Amino acid sequence: MPARFNLIDTFPDFIQFWNDKVTSNPDRQIEFWERFYRDEDEEIFNKAISDYSDDGAEWKDLAKKMIFPINAEKMIRMEEAHMNLLKVVSDLYGNPTIVKLLPPDLIFVIYVGIGTGAGWASSYKSKPAILFGLENIIDMHWESEIALKGLALHEAGHLFQEMVRKERNIPYGEGPIWYLYEEGFAEYFESQLLSPEKWHQSLGQPGWNRWCEEHLQYLSSLFLKDVESGNETTRFFGSWYDIDGWKETGYFLGHRVMKQLELPLDDLACLTPEQVEIKLTQTLAEFANAK
Repeated sequence: MPARFNLIDTFPDFIQFWNDKVTSNPDRQIEFWERFYRDEDEEIFNKAISDYSDDGAEWKDLAKKMIFPINAEKMIRMEEAHMNLLKVVSDLYGNPTIVKLLPPDLIFVIYVGIGTGAGWASSYKSKPAILFGLENIIDMHWESEIALKGLALHEAGHLFQEMVRKERNIPYGEGPIWYLYEEGFAEYFESQLLSPEKWHQSLGQPGWNRWCEEHLQYLSSLFLKDVESGNETTRFFGSWYDIDGWKETGYFLGHRVMKQLELPLDDLACLTPEQVEIKLTQTLAEFANAK
């Protein structure tokens, strides 16, 4: 593997520690999880709990509700996901087309978290990083190699966008339309490098792609209504939420908007906040009012 890349893999040590402390009690499991990551990698620990505390939530209560207990079947699936992630990361390292689109000091981090993200474009040791949470990966049924490759490319899309915007000194925006833009771009980036019109979300939800395609008008209308009324758009993106039983439909919607704009990848990544507000709102309205 090229020296310019780094892989931080906490799973082998975690599973050894975990197996030494086998218990089915969720409170004890949370205690062991906290002890391991506080001692072994406090940065991962702080990132995991801060995602809850930023929302004013008690992380132990939510972790117990959403993730714990971790039983033997979940651990076997995490082992499968871990094995496939190692293959995926190795493949990305060896693909020159992808490598040139990534930050030169990129770090990949594999860990077991408390439900704060299957994939996470972030930072680690003050360097750009993609974090993979095995507990969320199996929750979304993304443990296959093809699903994990899509997930990795999606997160790489976020880092690519951040990199080129920094190079061009383009400011960032905020709000639901902006979030649709960022996630839509990452989804478009993924589809271009993995296989056109293919997304990792569809691999965990058979029929997802077809349903979203058939309900593009409906999704567009619903999103615009949420924005206009000031409602949260979490149901379009959060892995614990759904629309008519389908999770993460906002990623499909964002991809379709990005595709509709018909811009080169670099230019698409660098829209100004004003352009995003105008172009995305207009495109969503076109989808919503399609005959």
